[in-house]
Amino acid sequence: MPARIATGHALKRTLLDQAARTAKEADVVPTVALLRVDHDDPMLPVNFRLHQKLFADTGFQVRPYELAASTDWDTLRALIERLNKDDEVDVILVLIPLPDHLDIRSVLAAIDPAKEAEGLHLDHVMRLNPLSDQAPTRIPVVPTAVVHLLADIDYDPEGHEVVVLTDPELTETNPVAKMVARIAAFAALPPNASGCVVPVTHPRARELARSADLLVVSLQRPAVVTADWIKPGAVVIDFNPVFTGFRRSRKDPDRQLPQLVGGVDVDSAGTVAGVVVPAPGGVGPVMLGALAQQIVAATIARRSEPVALSGV
Repeated sequence: MPARIATGHALKRTLLDQAARTAKEADVVPTVALLRVDHDDPMLPVNFRLHQKLFADTGFQVRPYELAASTDWDTLRALIERLNKDDEVDVILVLIPLPDHLDIRSVLAAIDPAKEAEGLHLDHVMRLNPLSDQAPTRIPVVPTAVVHLLADIDYDPEGHEVVVLTDPELTETNPVAKMVARIAAFAALPPNASGCVVPVTHPRARELARSADLLVVSLQRPAVVTADWIKPGAVVIDFNPVFTGFRRSRKDPDRQLPQLVGGVDVDSAGTVAGVVVPAPGGVGPVMLGALAQQIVAATIARRSEPVALSGV
């Protein structure tokens, strides 16, 4: 029987509606400062417009900031510090990738943790450590979106084998990707789910992937994972869509749309897996819905609790 192909568009709408309803019930209108530093990644301006539209459609106030690629760290830090002090700004969101001379770790550390909604600030991440005696404040958006997806397809990973298949180049050069893969992903799973991170270059990568009941794929190369990487009946979640160029829109021939392909060959994987969540169209939309929910939660927490989250 062919696998069920589960996309995240309907779930995204549900999460956005819930976020808007929660904001209305709490009588808050979140104000989001959305920062973009110019980069040669063709998806960055697309994502910038997408986030602006999403937030506006959900009823948020958006302050967009477009900065030149030559923006230095002192200039960016000064802007972030000004936004930290602006009581009308509830959340500061900096899109990645950043130019090579700017370090995402420094950027995240500069944001007031009360205004960081993606769950990537060190104050939030430290609470995911099993040695922390303080409850998590915010789980990062990526594993939160995966948990939403698993609930939506009625899959419980409790007691199951979970494998996160990654590209070494991605995790070793991107500290956010590394943290999500190695820390946040497993913090969001049941404690009795067995999990590991497997580089796709590992000599036993195919064998280890094939042992997974839940296989999460985050690769920078398209269509690597085929049927022979997958345990029969497994749930396969393709996380990282790879940009391969632009195509003309069918509705508007003058408009260019990004062409994206995931690391999973859906046609092949679908002959073995039980459920395939493809990229694009799977985790991405749900991440946006989860982000909107965390923006509302951060806004409510900040306005009801003036004490900063720093010093964890």
